[in-house]
Amino acid sequence: ILYSTYRFGTSAPEVLVAVRQLAQPSGLAIVDKATEVANTLKVLKALNEMSAVLRAQYGDLGNSKGPSSAADSLANLSALLLLKKAEDEGFDRTEYGLSASQTKSIALAFSKFDVNDNGLLDLSELKKLCLDLGQDLSDAELK
Repeated sequence: ILYSTYRFGTSAPEVLVAVRQLAQPSGLAIVDKATEVANTLKVLKALNEMSAVLRAQYGDLGNSKGPSSAADSLANLSALLLLKKAEDEGFDRTEYGLSASQTKSIALAFSKFDVNDNGLLDLSELKKLCLDLGQDLSDAELK
């Protein structure tokens, strides 16, 4: 669980939920612990495979502080999904004169604030973005 938190930015409760969804309790504590360990390894293997596929297809989106920084892994996944959705809906970065690197940076920044993953910034998300940029705007100003 510590490894997945470091490597992929997952939280312990998220990993435990995934592990427990795979497990079927046997009633024997030692068997249940061994099953939990095996399932944890399965979850970590799946996360590693997903990370490798994403990196092979899209490369690293940046901000890496180490061997696939924990905070970056989930942010990168969110940004990659956002880019894929935008491309599926007809977005072409060249129409806006953007390089691939610029497009990835924009997607990464946008996905950081699009907390509900709907592809739009609602009022509270826009307010958070403005606050992070040092601007404390009223709801009226944001509208």
